[in-house]
Amino acid sequence: MPALELYRSEFFRLGRSHAQSFEPEKIYILSAEHGLLPGDQVMEPYTMTMSALAKAGDVEAWAQLIVEQLKAQVDLTKYEVIVLGLRKFAQPIADQLPHAQAPLVGMNMPQAMNYLRERFG
Repeated sequence: MPALELYRSEFFRLGRSHAQSFEPEKIYILSAEHGLLPGDQVMEPYTMTMSALAKAGDVEAWAQLIVEQLKAQVDLTKYEVIVLGLRKFAQPIADQLPHAQAPLVGMNMPQAMNYLRERFG
């Protein structure tokens, strides 16, 4: 199924609603296993999680992969990128992008969920 439909958590669902509220040209998914995925890319379910990525200590390499994949897809001098994720995952990506927002950085998961629920729940 398309990547935008594959993920089922409330956090993802709310984040997807947030992204769609901007009526963007493209929505990309940050996948622990695949890196950057276009939202319409058809995917098979997989088991790698962001928690496992963090435990393996691979977040910096993963973030670098995301940035390289994004540069190949988007002219980052023309577009603003909104990175929805908590500090551990969003900050290393946003720090490398010229026009990036990471609105959930600085929040823990309960705070981020409340922020998203208030706007899109």
